[in-house]
Amino acid sequence: MIWNAPSRNFLYSLKDGVWTQHKRGPYAKEGEVYAAVQDRRGTLWFATALGITRYEDGRWKYCEHPDGLGHPNSIAGPGYANEANMFTGEVWALLLDRRGHIWAGTFRGVSRFDGRRWKQYTEADGVPPGGVNRLYEDREGNIWASGSVWTPGVGGLSRYDGTRWTLFRTGKTGSIKEDAEGMIWACTEEGIGRLDLRRWHSVQPSQRRQGTEVISQPAQPPKLVGGTGMSMAPVSDNDVLFLTRDRQGRMIVKLPNELLRYDGLRFEPVKLPAKGLNIRAFVEDSESNIWVAATYGGIWRLTDGTWQHYGQRPKSEPVRNKIGPDDWSCVAIAEDASGRVWFGGGLRISVFDGEFFDTIRRSGFDESRKSGPMTLDRQGRMWIANIKVGVQCFDARQDTNGTVPSQWTEFGTTNGLPDNEVVVICVDRNGHIWAGTDGGGVARYDGVSWKLSDRHDGLGGNKVKDLKEDRDGRIWAAHGDSVSFFDGVTWTVLDARDGMSLKTADRLLPDNDGSMWMGGQGGLLRYTPQRREVLAPNLRMTGEKIELSGDNLKPGSLTERTRLTFEFGARDFLTQPTKLQFRYQWIEGSPKLEALKSDAAWSKPTFDRRLEWSPDKPGTYSLAVQFIDRDLNYSKPALALLTIVPLWYNNARIMVPAPAACWVCWVIPGSSHCVTVTNGARRSACASR
Repeated sequence: MIWNAPSRNFLYSLKDGVWTQHKRGPYAKEGEVYAAVQDRRGTLWFATALGITRYEDGRWKYCEHPDGLGHPNSIAGPGYANEANMFTGEVWALLLDRRGHIWAGTFRGVSRFDGRRWKQYTEADGVPPGGVNRLYEDREGNIWASGSVWTPGVGGLSRYDGTRWTLFRTGKTGSIKEDAEGMIWACTEEGIGRLDLRRWHSVQPSQRRQGTEVISQPAQPPKLVGGTGMSMAPVSDNDVLFLTRDRQGRMIVKLPNELLRYDGLRFEPVKLPAKGLNIRAFVEDSESNIWVAATYGGIWRLTDGTWQHYGQRPKSEPVRNKIGPDDWSCVAIAEDASGRVWFGGGLRISVFDGEFFDTIRRSGFDESRKSGPMTLDRQGRMWIANIKVGVQCFDARQDTNGTVPSQWTEFGTTNGLPDNEVVVICVDRNGHIWAGTDGGGVARYDGVSWKLSDRHDGLGGNKVKDLKEDRDGRIWAAHGDSVSFFDGVTWTVLDARDGMSLKTADRLLPDNDGSMWMGGQGGLLRYTPQRREVLAPNLRMTGEKIELSGDNLKPGSLTERTRLTFEFGARDFLTQPTKLQFRYQWIEGSPKLEALKSDAAWSKPTFDRRLEWSPDKPGTYSLAVQFIDRDLNYSKPALALLTIVPLWYNNARIMVPAPAACWVCWVIPGSSHCVTVTNGARRSACASR
């Protein structure tokens, strides 16, 4: 049977070639049908201007108050005098989900029928304000609701994940679709928006519930990319000041007023030894002792459930003491290979060996040099970021006789660093040292020299606030307004255009699944790069009387010195057009698989999309071009196979005369003549009469 609602007053059904007209109720507006679905039992559900009508077993039924739709959904009388009782009133959208539940988008929100009763969700639950006229179920079973009504300032986009609703934007929002990459597309007032939830996930630690419930809450949900005004305002007490992990792998999150532990499901407060402590650093050592440092509050150690406080060493006490470090304005704690705990951030660096504190000193030590974050390399050397001198390396290794002295090494602008203000330091799995500066970009030390990366190399900003290595060996840098990551070949940048909804991204923390947590003003945000196959780019080749395009070009023979122009393009909804990167290589002869796999053979990735080439000698050449997307996936190469032949006057087969003779032609008035010039004889090639 086919159903059709061509007008406001009637519904038609076609069965066995015969149309039947149906008028479902006593009121004209009941004939306004907006949507229809059929459930698994064969019941037809119609969304109308006066609620929901069902057609079941050849009979019409109305979802009125006894059915539970709305609050209640009484059919209005003539003139619709009792509109106040029409909680749902007009039903604009219907959806049958994979569980067999019926969802209705109504004038006041969303209603769900589970086969026994109706349940209503309103704006207070996170449904878009002003009503819902679009419903959509994604591949993971989430229900999406959007509103696009005529009242200014209302409408929006929300998602129901089976537990709660999350509002992603306010304002008029229309149709919703999910693409093959798992991204949600929606029509908005500003145009078409894209929501990337497979890569972005946000939580708001400050808005957690009490008890043992799951308290991960959306902070600023990832933006719909492609418009303005699409993110929620940040919450000031939700700002993340630092991120780290304990030995069980749980995340430690520092908010302005508390310290939280996050196990992936819920946040729990970390019990501190005193109220009002401004915690600046947290470390759990190899003996499971917890160390925290507080601004002007000293250092605390938690052992077997008991907190012990270490204050600042009085000047009357010896440098090696049991009271505490020389400077208690500590912002960094690290453990070395021998189990000693290091404290830095003030004017001096202190070390605790399990019983005594001692101050690390060296010849000519300048106490105005302020140390910062510290990290240990695989050789047991401690690397320290210093905002005055750059990078300090303390090598405390000694031989079995204890005869090798401790050594300090400093790196600054005089020996390779781009900037002396180093604010963060990181050691990668290959033993390379990464230094983030306050305005000079990122520098990498390979044991011999430093190599700089800055904006000119694709870095998102020269001011670096944090550096981390992820599970797959990529190096991430936080810049505040953006985050960059590097795969050993090129940098890519994430910012608000890609859905990064934090006001500032200042702290980084890798996760075991390859994702990266970002913390800053606005809460926590997690980004998961996706591995996927990327289509080969499109090549457009132009020259004199030449114009070809595609990903596998094979033009005919071309003469040497022909000027050719190649333009690159890529179709990719993930990557912003201004962030498309390409790399290429020239190969003599046909391309070989080994050459295409080797990074060394490729050019440095570039944002340029144009390449000019003029061959200076004949032969066979191949041009291979790759596209690199936002997640640093490398496409299959597009290829152009070019056969270059000599210019005609350089072609020996054309220019060398035949052994016996060559023919010479001349012209006289009214006729032309050809003569043979034999070897050893010369004649006038031209004569006139």
